[in-house]
Amino acid sequence: MKQTDEEREELRQSIQGRGRDFKSFDALALVMIALCAGTAIRGFCIHAGPISTLFFRLSTSLVAGGAYFLFRYHLRSNLGDAGENLIPDATLEDVNELLTLTRNLNGEARLQARNKLLELLPRITEENAPLLTLQGQKDLSSLLASRDWELILLSLGAIENGGTGLHVHAVRALAQGKHLASSDPEIREVATLCLTRIEERLAKSEYSTVLLRPSIVPSEPETLLRPIATSLPEEPELLLRSGEKPE
Repeated sequence: MKQTDEEREELRQSIQGRGRDFKSFDALALVMIALCAGTAIRGFCIHAGPISTLFFRLSTSLVAGGAYFLFRYHLRSNLGDAGENLIPDATLEDVNELLTLTRNLNGEARLQARNKLLELLPRITEENAPLLTLQGQKDLSSLLASRDWELILLSLGAIENGGTGLHVHAVRALAQGKHLASSDPEIREVATLCLTRIEERLAKSEYSTVLLRPSIVPSEPETLLRPIATSLPEEPELLLRSGEKPE
């Protein structure tokens, strides 16, 4: 059964929301882990507590870690369900959601999102590149650090066609032989060409901006019409006389 536009939009919103939840929860988890580790190390260095205290801290950390992975599993499950309904009929307008699915899912669900993404990435041009949201552009850049050879090459092609300054850092890393480019000369060569195209496009855009920049209006326009201080001679014959000083 074909989905309505409202249903498609609801799926997009659901996927993007789950993607934001993943990022927020991961950031929170990192902060909590750092705090717990710092507290444990500080307590161990300052005063060694009884075994029961250490066991309690260890148990708390294990419970917190279990809750973290359980919540991530729940998020990934919901994200996968939304992806199953979106992927079969996905179009270029769904590229941001496919990038979110590829970044956050694993297993068969990720493979389906990846394959659909491979189909759509070559269709990105300079004209339709604005379809990529800010998060979509970041996700596209993150693919360049993966180990997926085909996905990297097609991502570079899409960035070459419609990339912005947000992609420069990730593309330059490959052009310098980092990540998979360290062992694959083809990726490095494609990345170098892609970086050149992006920089040319950015320079052209900056040049156009300079040409269209309005001139600065003086703060006191009346100074443009300021009269000269000296007066001209009133006798006509003096005005027509050349090379002689009036007596």
